Amino acid sequence: MATEPAGRVLVIDDNPESVALIRAQLRRSGYGVMTEANGRVGIEAALADPPDVVLVDVMMPEMDGFEVCRRLRDHPVTHAVPILVLTALHARTDKIRALDAGADDFLSKPVDRAELLARVGSLMRQKRTFDELTQERATLSSIMSSINDGVVVVDPSRSIRYCNGRAGEFLGIDPVGAIGLSIDAAYAHLATRLADAAPVNSAWEQAVASPEERPSLDVTLAQPTQRDLRIEFFPMVGATDLAFGVLLRDMTKERAAERLKDELVSVVSHELRTPLASLVGFAELLLVRPFGEEERREFLNIMLEEGRRLTELINDFLDLQRMESGRQAIAPVATHLASVIERAVISLGQEPERPIAVDVPNSLPRVFIDGDRVQQVLTNLISNARKFSPAGGQIEISGRVVESAAAGPAVEIAVRDHGLGIPPEALVRVFEKFYRVDSGDRREIKGTGLGLAISRQIIEAHGGRLWAESDGLGKGACFRFTLPLAVAGGFSGDVLLIEDDASFARLLSEELAAFELTTVRVPNAEAALQRVAINKPRAIVLDLMLPGQDGELVLPDLHQAIGPTVPIVVVTVKDLLPAERDALEQYGVATVLRKGPRVAVRAARAVYEKLRDSSAPVAE
Repeated sequence: MATEPAGRVLVIDDNPESVALIRAQLRRSGYGVMTEANGRVGIEAALADPPDVVLVDVMMPEMDGFEVCRRLRDHPVTHAVPILVLTALHARTDKIRALDAGADDFLSKPVDRAELLARVGSLMRQKRTFDELTQERATLSSIMSSINDGVVVVDPSRSIRYCNGRAGEFLGIDPVGAIGLSIDAAYAHLATRLADAAPVNSAWEQAVASPEERPSLDVTLAQPTQRDLRIEFFPMVGATDLAFGVLLRDMTKERAAERLKDELVSVVSHELRTPLASLVGFAELLLVRPFGEEERREFLNIMLEEGRRLTELINDFLDLQRMESGRQAIAPVATHLASVIERAVISLGQEPERPIAVDVPNSLPRVFIDGDRVQQVLTNLISNARKFSPAGGQIEISGRVVESAAAGPAVEIAVRDHGLGIPPEALVRVFEKFYRVDSGDRREIKGTGLGLAISRQIIEAHGGRLWAESDGLGKGACFRFTLPLAVAGGFSGDVLLIEDDASFARLLSEELAAFELTTVRVPNAEAALQRVAINKPRAIVLDLMLPGQDGELVLPDLHQAIGPTVPIVVVTVKDLLPAERDALEQYGVATVLRKGPRVAVRAARAVYEKLRDSSAPVAE
């Protein structure tokens, strides 16, 4: 079995006897040897298959060794290859000229075997060390480019020596152009993006002056989008040419989670204590004081009502916890919505003062849903309609089939009331966790502000939409949701579009339709994971800039859910680095396209070609 050579040496020399001697000596020592008789051909050979060491004779026709050295050093392919100059010249000026041209060492003719092997061995070790350092640097650069934190390294003169892509994004500067820039100038860029730079300026100066104390700053970016940042300073221990580093960490999600936690604690403490106080209070009354049968029944009914309210609250909190952890279970089957609506109405019962009128034809096509979850949505919407309607206000439920270019055919259900209405600025916010319209006529109406947030999550997990409509305060409200029709195979489209921009999703859907590929759109990462848990699509188009959770972060879970056979095409406004593209490929991304003119055409073509190449049945 042949062994790998100790290294590969290219000998460029026009003297056949000298070449034969050097080749024999090197091969006996285990080196692989290539030879060329003139400088021009030698350079071509080095560029085509870079060696570990080049031995070049100075005195050659057409192109001398000095010019060979210069050209090899100037080319990016061979600029780091060690060069050993072979010469019979002993003049000091010739050696200086060779060094200026890029030579690493000299060897005088006639060649001494021991000296030849010693010098080649030394250059080989030098080359291996350089290659290892280059690989380590590339690995470190790839890691630093892939992490979500921004990293800046500063030298003792306060000049930036390193800036990764994420730091450049936060600071608003080009990471390559940042090298050599003053850290103070970098902060000046950052300050223009801060919501309020005045209180940060002095804190930044103090932090830069004493990084050994590991200070940290919490700031809020206002541009290009609002984000919470934590900036941490740390000394570069043991590095004499470096002073300190700066870590910039996006804390937006953490801050939002903290605010959500605070709100949850506040809501739980208030909403649970009130019914508990009623339960305990009436129970104590019944234990210590005698009451007539009518009063006892009244108190027991109140206790029963408060117990049900507690159960509803606890269920909402549990649903929220499952939703936040991504464990919202969906078990879909092909279902007639009319029967689900009927169950929801029966479970709530009719109220003479606020009757429910249902106009949902039994002929509506089936939808692929978890009936219990959709009934939960209907129950919440109907209950809300009742709570916010005056006596005599009718609740109307209707259904129809609608067609969407972005999402295909679906069933749309509307729950309409004639009550308090919703102001225009709150039509979107009503779906936020714990949000409640703040007006005097609503403060007496009980609720956690979780029902609509949970309902929207459930509908989006089914590939549908839930939204609110209202002409304003006092003019009632209508909540509508859509659910895709059930089709053979259980998935209502060939391609899953994970895209928050409805207009672009519609354009992409039209382009895919040209290849007879149908689509289902979900607006965020969480809905995508819930959707693929129902059934796998044949392909996925993913936008990396998604609300809530970026596409890069959901890719590992998405890849695990769909497996390696489902191609993923990424469409993004980001200018990805090679290391970032490599990171995407390991999670099944087949194509990365940057958003711009005709990108929808290119994305549709990429999906079609991937499906065609995988021998999946795709229309020609």
